[in-house]
Amino acid sequence: ITSHWEEKETRNAQVAIPRAYHTATLLGGRYLLITGGMSWGGSILDEAILDIPTWTWIETPVSTGEDKPSARHGHSVVYDNKRNRIVMFGGGNGSDLLRSGTDNSEVWELKLRVGWEDNLVDSLPWRWNKLHNGENDDSAEPTNRLSSAETLCLGRCHSSCKVSPDKVVIMFGSGRPSTNGIIAFDLDRNAFHRPIVNGIVPKPRFTGTAVCLEEGYILTHGGYSTQELDAISDMDILDLS
Repeated sequence: ITSHWEEKETRNAQVAIPRAYHTATLLGGRYLLITGGMSWGGSILDEAILDIPTWTWIETPVSTGEDKPSARHGHSVVYDNKRNRIVMFGGGNGSDLLRSGTDNSEVWELKLRVGWEDNLVDSLPWRWNKLHNGENDDSAEPTNRLSSAETLCLGRCHSSCKVSPDKVVIMFGSGRPSTNGIIAFDLDRNAFHRPIVNGIVPKPRFTGTAVCLEEGYILTHGGYSTQELDAISDMDILDLS
């Protein structure tokens, strides 16, 4: 296998603020949606969309309205094509992974307008809606309320995998302290539920990686444990069957 890196020049580069710990979501095989992250001055939300075939950042604002997620980094995003939306989970704020800011456990949706696949620019701006207020959501049904321990799964630099058209598994996360917990979110009901998990539980961590395999497994690797103050080299598999 021969591979070759190439730096691409993009148009309207000023639209995409330099950042780290953000998310990138491919839409329709053409558009790359960037959300959140940490810039030189701290956490940001500033969404941006890149039209990949033309390498052009779209100048039209992605979202509108005052009711939108706060600045954050280390969150996760899934594309819920069944309900034509982006769903964002948790994250944290501040200007440092461990020494500043707070974590949050909110869940938001960015609702895409009908017809965006044919004319994305004309469909903008899109609108954010809060689906769950996290640990502070007293309005949620008792079974849909998060405990303090469960909120850590949505803390900064957690991992999430969309394992089916209606289910997302969220695990690990949070730097103070890190967790090895797992919780799931039902995209159809907009509600959390608690999967039954057996086996030897991996070490608590954040900033690890996770991927959902077609065979019905989640493969995780690495991360950093604030309890042990060290990086982790473990590789673990979660059987979803």
